[in-house]
Amino acid sequence: ASDIVSGVLDGARVPTGTSGQVVGSSTNYTLTGSFVAVTFGAGSPTLTLAAGTYLLIARTVYIAAENTKTTVALDLYNSTDAAILSGSDVVQVVAHAPSLFYPTVDIGTSCIVTLAGTKTIVLRASETVVTNYGVLAATYTNFQYIKLA
Repeated sequence: ASDIVSGVLDGARVPTGTSGQVVGSSTNYTLTGSFVAVTFGAGSPTLTLAAGTYLLIARTVYIAAENTKTTVALDLYNSTDAAILSGSDVVQVVAHAPSLFYPTVDIGTSCIVTLAGTKTIVLRASETVVTNYGVLAATYTNFQYIKLA
């Protein structure tokens, strides 16, 4: 059976020691000032995982919309229980770089989590800006899991 069900990885079908990933596609995601689930035109980086212990890894590329100092934040969010996964929140300061027109930064987060039952985990992001919000590049975004136990 496939590990992918309706475009979302189904961890319930994956035995311990295996892994999988969801990758971004379609259009880039424009950040906002609030933490919300990252959504690309064709879907979002979402994992539905059964009970177990997992290593979760999310990586993306931020592309600034202007050349000013800004802060980009990511976290992994358990949307089933409305809770941030402990240790998954990360903040990246993107500094003003006079030689760059639009700074581009690789940003990632990871954590080990034990789930008591089936949970849906999403990648969330926000940005603090002066004028224009940047984007997360769809084709450079992936959300992976490794089932540890």
